[in-house]
Order: sequence, then C-alpha cells, then structure tokens
Amino acid sequence: MAGELFPGNLLVGFIISVIIIASYSNLEENQQMFLVYLLTYGLAFFKIASIHVSIVMFLVASFIFIEYLTTDKMKLELVTSFWNKLLDYLYLIIIQLRAYLFAISIFFLFLSHVSGKPFSVLLLIPSIVFIVLCEHFVITQPFKTKNITGLSVPFSKHPFYSYKWSEEAAIRYQLLCLFEDKTYLTRKKSYSIMSEEYLKQAQVIKKIRILLRRKRRNKTRNTRVSFNYLRAAFYRRGYSTPEMQLIRTVGVIRGYDKHRITRKIYEIIYSHVFFSSLRQYQVDNSGPALVHFREFILDTYMKNVLTIINGHRFTTFNSVFENQNSIETWPLEGLFIACLGLNFRPVTWSNIMLYYDIVEKYKLNPQKMFEYARLIEQGKKIPCSDSHKKEMRHEYDQL
Repeated sequence: MAGELFPGNLLVGFIISVIIIASYSNLEENQQMFLVYLLTYGLAFFKIASIHVSIVMFLVASFIFIEYLTTDKMKLELVTSFWNKLLDYLYLIIIQLRAYLFAISIFFLFLSHVSGKPFSVLLLIPSIVFIVLCEHFVITQPFKTKNITGLSVPFSKHPFYSYKWSEEAAIRYQLLCLFEDKTYLTRKKSYSIMSEEYLKQAQVIKKIRILLRRKRRNKTRNTRVSFNYLRAAFYRRGYSTPEMQLIRTVGVIRGYDKHRITRKIYEIIYSHVFFSSLRQYQVDNSGPALVHFREFILDTYMKNVLTIINGHRFTTFNSVFENQNSIETWPLEGLFIACLGLNFRPVTWSNIMLYYDIVEKYKLNPQKMFEYARLIEQGKKIPCSDSHKKEMRHEYDQL
C-alpha cells in the first residue's frame, strides 16, 4: 500500500530535496519556499508524481520545513505546542505564502491531465498563470511581518524576570485599561477578541442579541447606528485588544494600512500563538507563579506603541514622560492625555468629557491636562516626580 501511494520512495526523496533547499543559508525562507513550490509543481506537471501524491508530499514537507527546519530560532524555542505550530503553519502557508494560488494552479493542472486535447493545452494556461502569481507574491510579500524571533525582541530587551510590579504602577495600568480594554486585567489566558473568555466578559453575544431585538422592533432603524452599537459591543480601538495592538505594532513590516483584513487575521492568530507560547515559556523557566504576567505585557505595550498628542508624534507611549521607565511616577493627568493620543484625539474639553467616568473615578484635574498638553506643544515632555506616589486618588483593588 505504501509503495502504491509513494512509488519509488518518492516522499523520502522529496523531503530530502526540501532539506537540501533548507540548507542554503544564503536564501530567505520565502525564497526557499519559492523553490519548494517549483519542485512540487514540476513533479505534478511532468507527471513524475500524481496530483494527489504531490499535494500530500507538499503538505508534509512544507509543514516540516516551516515548523522544524526553520531558521527562526525563537520559534523553535518558544512555540512548542502542536496546536500553536499548526496555527502558525496555516497562517504562513495560506496568507503569507499564498498557498491558495498554488492550489488553484494545481486544480487547473489536474483538469488538464484528465481532459483530452485541445482542452488539456488550454487548461495549462491558467495553471501556469496562477503558479507564476503564487511565486511572485511569495517573493514580493505585499503584507510582510516579522517572524517569532523578531516579535521577541522587545520582550528580550526588558525580560519578565527583570519586571518589578508595584501598586502605583498597577493603578496606572488600570487607567490605561479603562481606555483600551476593560476586560484586560480580568482575562487569564486569552489574548484576542476571538476568544471565548473575551466574548463572555465583554458580553458581546448578549449585546448582539439586544441589537437584533431592536432591529426587529424598528426595521427602519439607521444602519450606521446599529453598526456603531455592534462596534461598542467589542469596545476596542480598531476591534483589538492591547495584545493585538502590540503584535501589529511590533510585527508588521509592510502593508499595515493597505491590507487591513490580512492584518486583522494576523493580529488574532499571533496574539494567541505568541503570548500563550511566551507564557508557557515563562512557566517552564520561572515557575507557575506568573501573577503579574499581564501587567508585564502592558509594560512592554507602553514601551512600543505609538501615541499622538495634539499633533505631536511619540513613537513610543512612555517617551511622552521625562522618566520613561518609571511608570509609578507618571502623573495621572499626563497618562490620561497620552491615552487620548492612542486614538489620535486632541486634548479638548469634548474629548475629555468622553471619558468623564475615568476623570471622576480618579478625581483628575482637567486644567493639569491642558497644562501638560501645552508643554507637549512646546516640545517638552511631561514632568514626573516621586511625589506622585503620595497622591494616589483611589485604593487599588487586588486582582
């Protein structure tokens, strides 16, 4: 049976060929996959192997190549779960390496093989066109992202073992989460909006049902109002959790604005793959007591995401403040306007009142916000002082 399925040990020979391709260190991984596609297509085109055998060999060999023979060293170290490896493989092979174009090419090649002349020749044309398109996009990569090693760089600069938690910093994390994601600190093991834990805590399903009931009662209801209500159900900037925002900020190299749907798929998949793998890595190396792992992610978030205050661009959130690396010394009013800048909102009374609940909860002084905004406009940074530790305006709730 094995001999019929893979005549002449074709699978072994194919995998050896893939290993030889992988051994060329001067080639990037997408260039190596270019050769794997070409090798697979050649086997099927010249009928050295049947279509179904070529597909099986390609799937097996590409999975081994991408997940186990990769030059991405941190992927080998961090991503140890088979489920995460499968998610990583499916994203890379389908989205990044355009396997769907390869599948269409193989489909037309199959039709060419089973059809008689002149149709067999005509069907070769779209087959060749799609394999050329596939190879073109594999090399050019209009939407390009960093590998796991690249994603790990910000976390390597400030590793978990060096992170120090404090109540003063925790209060500022809470304030940030009121802007970005109210469920963030209560979620334990989920990292994207497409997780069961998030959907339950944000009550998204419940809000969608309310929306549908309202739609049935009032069929003439404005569609945009309904859409905005559905958007409010997610309560996220760009329909993203902080983890997703961090992944896209750190990980996207090219195509950030042009390929938004692809970017969103990337955020959802890799916020889970990367952070669940990182957490397990920390458990294996630091022990199971990762009480402040989520705060550690927020700390990294503040050191990497962009904010814009009254037209002044800060490439990292923490660079707004004089004392960048001591969050516990940041004035709460300064933190508030930096959070406004995450949504590119200028410091105005109307924008401050959008978050009146936060202003009231922390007893913030809007006048100080305008003072800090003026400093920013003058090219200065927001001053910090240890005295802010003594000005805590609410009692921290231990999670």
